[in-house]
Amino acid sequence: MSVGHVLLTILAVIGWTLLAILALIILLLLIVLLVPIRYKANAHVTRRKEEFEADVKATWLLHLVSGGFTYKGNLFEPNLKIAFKRIMPETEEDEERRIRKELKRQEKEEKKQKKEKNTEESSSEETENKASAVVEETKASEPAVVEIVRNDEPAKQDKSDDHESVGQKLGKKHTKRDKDKKDKGRKKKDRKLAKRREPKEPGLSVIDRVFEIIDEIQFAGEDILEFLTNPTHQKVLKLLKKRLVKFGKKLLPSRLEIEGTAGFDNPYHTGLTAALMCAVYPYIEKVRLPELDYENEVLDLTGLIKGKLRLGSAVNMILPLLLNLNTWRTIKDAKRLKEKLERSSKVIKEGGKAA
Repeated sequence: MSVGHVLLTILAVIGWTLLAILALIILLLLIVLLVPIRYKANAHVTRRKEEFEADVKATWLLHLVSGGFTYKGNLFEPNLKIAFKRIMPETEEDEERRIRKELKRQEKEEKKQKKEKNTEESSSEETENKASAVVEETKASEPAVVEIVRNDEPAKQDKSDDHESVGQKLGKKHTKRDKDKKDKGRKKKDRKLAKRREPKEPGLSVIDRVFEIIDEIQFAGEDILEFLTNPTHQKVLKLLKKRLVKFGKKLLPSRLEIEGTAGFDNPYHTGLTAALMCAVYPYIEKVRLPELDYENEVLDLTGLIKGKLRLGSAVNMILPLLLNLNTWRTIKDAKRLKEKLERSSKVIKEGGKAA
């Protein structure tokens, strides 16, 4: 086999491995975006708050990730499982493991504290021994020092006659420093008094401040109106509205079942609820609604909601907005508008005192 053939086979193997990795990444992305998150909720509602019950569950990737909560008798219990392993609430075995870990950690901390105390005590003993040794050495060397001082006394007395002593020189330096400090303090006091005595600018009258506040409110309203009437901003708002409507339709449940009876003391309110329930029919596939009592005040309902949501639909809503240049222009203009509104609000809070 030639060298070129070997190189070609190596490059082919590298290429196939890279292609397999790329295909795996694309497959994982498709799974994350297209596999739906399924949710289900059961509830029982009455006029008594103590009797309210709710059970909410959500699953993803064939129950690989599942979670939710239950509410019953003023007790809220969340639950979460990842890869069929319970994370919340903890089982008895998990609690025992956690308690054992905490006890081990506390024992380790206590051991560390004991070691630190022992090292501090040993270091303090060493310092005390060193200090006592130094004191003994100084005591042993004291007489030699005294003899040297006695021999040098006449020479020092002769020098003191001709020149000033070191203590007198130091005293003069300290007095000069004290005088300089006093002079600096007096100058600062004089400057403060001069500033206080300067004539202050006359403040705004109450009427002028009121007119300034009105002007600032008018300017803020004009800025907001200009932002909303800008054609680029209107295009972005229309696009956002369309995307939100589509995403909201996908958020709606596919099944809604409510059984029982409901009624208000005012028949007008009961009629409004009937109209709202009829408006739900075109958007949900399977609907079952409760009976309404127009004469009595009743509330005894049990409900079931089922639905699904894909992450790809959320990406489909956000991606066109991010790829549009008008959105970034609107974001910049929104930041400028925010700064202007903050300035005007500051002036209004300060009572018309312009910064």
